[in-house]
Amino acid sequence: MRSAGSKDSASGVVVQAPWFRPHGDRTLARVKTRTAIALGAVLGLALGIVVSVTTNVPLAPEAGLVLGALLGWLSRRDRA
Repeated sequence: MRSAGSKDSASGVVVQAPWFRPHGDRTLARVKTRTAIALGAVLGLALGIVVSVTTNVPLAPEAGLVLGALLGWLSRRDRA
């Protein structure tokens, strides 16, 4: 098990490990915003194609692409 930080013996300062996030930040992974948008768009497009093939709904892939990109952007947006 890794410790959250180690004490520097020379200065007595606790140095935090780069993987440790204080204050209970619950981010699942460190992903850039454009990566999240692209991943959401690809997943939305795939889901849109499945919906289009199974239900014969027009413009389902395009709607899936846009909604997936929007959800990817919203997932990485800073909350106020």
